[in-house]
Amino acid sequence: QPSLMFLDEPTTGIDPLLRTRIWEELQRLRSEGRTMLVTTQYLGEAELCDNVALIANGRLVAYDTPEGLRRARSA
Repeated sequence: QPSLMFLDEPTTGIDPLLRTRIWEELQRLRSEGRTMLVTTQYLGEAELCDNVALIANGRLVAYDTPEGLRRARSA
């Protein structure tokens, strides 16, 4: 029962139904107070996270909540 989990693209190559079930489980773990660092190539999954970091060419280019990133993009 780790308090911190690192998940590197946990749903890559998985069918959409199983992907949804995995994220439901991740949400449950978060509600128990667990912290997860997740890498993903799917924007829809990033929107399920509390905070998002965008990295390009090994550099941090943005870090905010999903809503904060949307507001910055439209500004």
